[in-house]
Amino acid sequence: MGARYGHLQPEERMTLGSLCQQGGNIRAIARLQGRGPGTLGRELRRNAADGRCASAPAQRKSAQRCIEARPLPKLRSDDALWWQKS
Repeated sequence: MGARYGHLQPEERMTLGSLCQQGGNIRAIARLQGRGPGTLGRELRRNAADGRCASAPAQRKSAQRCIEARPLPKLRSDDALWWQKS
């Protein structure tokens, strides 16, 4: 079985942000958090705000991408067909 990617938790994002701001090496931070350096690299590429890694904006961006990735419902509750009885 191959490796599985798990999303970072808010606490992990806070740790990543603070260690990056202190000038930490990605590989050293990955070892400290028990994550792969690729996982942290993806996190920084996707969620860095203005070239800086800050945990609160990163969490908001991540949550927004999760919402946007969900498929739209086939019927909306405000649609006329929603209230049709079969």
